[in-house]
Amino acid sequence: MPLSQEKLTAGRCLCGKVQYQVTGDIGDAMRCYCRSCQCVTGSAFASVAAVESKRFQLVQGKDQLGCYESSPGKHRYFCSGCGSAVFVQTDKQPHLTRLRLGGLENPPGVVTRAHIFVDEKVDWYEIMDDLPQYSGWPTR
Repeated sequence: MPLSQEKLTAGRCLCGKVQYQVTGDIGDAMRCYCRSCQCVTGSAFASVAAVESKRFQLVQGKDQLGCYESSPGKHRYFCSGCGSAVFVQTDKQPHLTRLRLGGLENPPGVVTRAHIFVDEKVDWYEIMDDLPQYSGWPTR
């Protein structure tokens, strides 16, 4: 199917100054309980999904993006206006962009498949499903 006929999913930050789109399916999501994700979201976990970087496009607000290197080679991008976490890219996997799913506009077909970094989970949140749980990244 030509790109022009593929599904587009839009996303944005809270204030709308940063907007992006993803061509094609978003794919499977994970809930990450690492301490960094807790801090960046202000919550118990972050819902994330990786897409091929070539399918991710900033539509507006590139000049509004801030970036924080939370660990060597891991770049967390956020809106400098409202502070919304938008996406993550790493030096080790530049072909992937990890989206923060809260900014997507009604993404179709996204299913959470696993919980990751559960060893860092906060005590006040209980996982209530039977999805696989991993102490770090899932092994293949």
